[in-house]
Amino acid sequence: MPIRSTSSSTILGIDPGSLKLGLSLIQAGSEIKVIFADILELPPQEKFHRRLLILGQKVRELLQKFRPDDVVVERAFFAKDPESAFKLGQVRGVLFYEALQAQARIFEYTPRAVKKSITGNGASSKEEVAFVLQKQFRLKNFASLDASDALALCLFHSFERQKNQMLKSERIIS
Repeated sequence: MPIRSTSSSTILGIDPGSLKLGLSLIQAGSEIKVIFADILELPPQEKFHRRLLILGQKVRELLQKFRPDDVVVERAFFAKDPESAFKLGQVRGVLFYEALQAQARIFEYTPRAVKKSITGNGASSKEEVAFVLQKQFRLKNFASLDASDALALCLFHSFERQKNQMLKSERIIS
């Protein structure tokens, strides 16, 4: 059964990482159409600052090709390893910079909120989220759980947009 939405928009979802990122693009209109859900792998042999440059170039190409209205990025969580947290912050900075350069709106959501919306349980596993999305959109296997996470971000954002549009039309929120 297709998911209904009230206005059309293109949404790019990104599950950030310093070596691998989940990327997904949907067209949310009268129905939600999955354009792609994939991963971007950065070369591990490259120095980190060089990977940031490659990341920026690849994301810029995607943004120029698909012109998303909204870019949705998974909100950072506190990692046990401070170095990983710093790297993730730098990756997110590149993503935000490129999205702003492309004049896209940026949104962030926590993994727990997205999981709760998709599966009904904020503590769901990545595998459970992927399973629900595969069934909902009749998809084959994802390239990676990062790709399904990116699609989940897109879908959650589409739900949030639809909810806010309905509330605004009823003048419940301003």
